Amino acid sequence: MQIELIEEASGDTLAWELIDGERCGEFFLSDGAVRYRHQATGELFVAHNLVDFRTAVAAWQRYGAAVRAAPDEEAELRVVAQLRDDLATSGVLAEGGFWSVIVEQAEHGLL
Repeated sequence: MQIELIEEASGDTLAWELIDGERCGEFFLSDGAVRYRHQATGELFVAHNLVDFRTAVAAWQRYGAAVRAAPDEEAELRVVAQLRDDLATSGVLAEGGFWSVIVEQAEHGLL
């Protein structure tokens, strides 16, 4: 899963979730907070504001590079733990929120 940031957003859309290069989910601004929308899951909380969203996306991008380079499962688990710590520090790990779901999937080796 990748996140495609829109540099010059038109409207409320800030970014797209990409699965195998296809746009699947939308990240959008709603009353100052960032939310995620997908036809299968509905809407989920993503971040309290745009700054926290961009911080979380940067953590996700670091995770992707690090987990691909991890030599073994133990190293992968450390990378997942770092992702969880980074997202917790940025305040985006709300129960049932987008990033909590992503971390859970990463912990189970799905991402």
